[in-house]
Amino acid sequence: MARIISNVPRGERVGVAFSGGLDTCATLCWIRREGAVPYAYLADTGQPDEPDLNRMAERALPFGAERAVLVDCREHIACSGVSAVRCGAFHISTAGSYYLNTTPISRAIIGVAISLRMEQDGIHIWCDGSTYKGNDIERFHIYSSLWHPGLRVYKPWLDTGFVCTMGSRDMLEGFVSSCGLAWGVRQALPYSMDSSLLGISYEGKTIERLDSGPCDVRPSTPSRKGTVPRTRRLTLTLNEGWPIGLDGKPYASTAELLQDLNRLGGSYGIGMSDQVEDRILCFKSRGVYEAPGLTILYAAYDRLLTCAHDASAIAYYRRCGYCLGRYLYAGRWYSPSAMMLRDSMERWIARFATGDVTLTLRRDAPHIPADTFSTALAYASDVATMDGETPALRPWDRAGQLNVADLAASVNACTVVRYGLLGILELTGTGVPTMP
Repeated sequence: MARIISNVPRGERVGVAFSGGLDTCATLCWIRREGAVPYAYLADTGQPDEPDLNRMAERALPFGAERAVLVDCREHIACSGVSAVRCGAFHISTAGSYYLNTTPISRAIIGVAISLRMEQDGIHIWCDGSTYKGNDIERFHIYSSLWHPGLRVYKPWLDTGFVCTMGSRDMLEGFVSSCGLAWGVRQALPYSMDSSLLGISYEGKTIERLDSGPCDVRPSTPSRKGTVPRTRRLTLTLNEGWPIGLDGKPYASTAELLQDLNRLGGSYGIGMSDQVEDRILCFKSRGVYEAPGLTILYAAYDRLLTCAHDASAIAYYRRCGYCLGRYLYAGRWYSPSAMMLRDSMERWIARFATGDVTLTLRRDAPHIPADTFSTALAYASDVATMDGETPALRPWDRAGQLNVADLAASVNACTVVRYGLLGILELTGTGVPTMP
């Protein structure tokens, strides 16, 4: 049965996932004017650019909200972010810099938390301000109904009347003014922002142009290069991949630890990445992302993993993490296939990531060297050392191994000659095979 409502449901109560931005403020006005009763639900995800969320929630009332509800999601979103790191659930990268799927994670938590609160309040119609070209319209559609049976959905940007009235920012501001209200909350930026405890996404407007560099973005956790030391060492303590301490200080709250990591990493300009990605609809888009805390956590966790697991386990982790990243990006974080991958990696991979990793934050280099201590290390310096013999591996042991390797090398040499006879390779006078 179709759950999407094409027009405002007159006389009924509608729960609006409220962001505090111009689009959701205009949506409240629109729903009220069209004869429904809007209720604003604002998720507290630890947004660093919004210091007073209670005041931000109250902003919804003059725009037509019958009531404004603040839903605390900070600990849930922090734990989900750590879970994504433990599984390596990231598939988008450029030049070795990963997009840590911060927005997809927040959408999973926001969609579930707000829909559950709406059900408690007896509201059974969901509304959000995501546009029809983006990813969030599908993510919210999936997550909002997972634990809210019978939920109906009203999407303003799928309503022809709304789109004709609000097709641009100027039209949105004009509509708000026609309702007797003024929009002057924040100075218009040359891009749109979406923030949470995990990170900030910058997209739209000038970011859509590939000739606009990430330097045009003003970070929400700005680098303070003139006031911080050139380098700063910090020690992160992990228990089975879960961060539990920073510089010897234990944390009972994952959200508080991530907040402190964000402040430290942000002051050194860590965690910015510029990505071109394929949206759910398969066309390409560009985003600039900022996630200092998760970037530091991922560096420490990955260090422990590579020191604790063999090559085949690491390869499995990378393959599964890539697949899981795609599921997460597409709004399938709670799908059976995603949960099977998560269980596999958190059970068999993350269990060995226990120990302390000391990172050196640098103002002038993206590289983060690490000192590592763990009781689960597979790395043994007395075996790996190039200085002197070790009982575990003697010179004549390697000689035998090389004799075995000759068998594969001789087969390979015969194959190369056959390729030359077939004209697939050219065997030059120096014996170096080249493409014809």
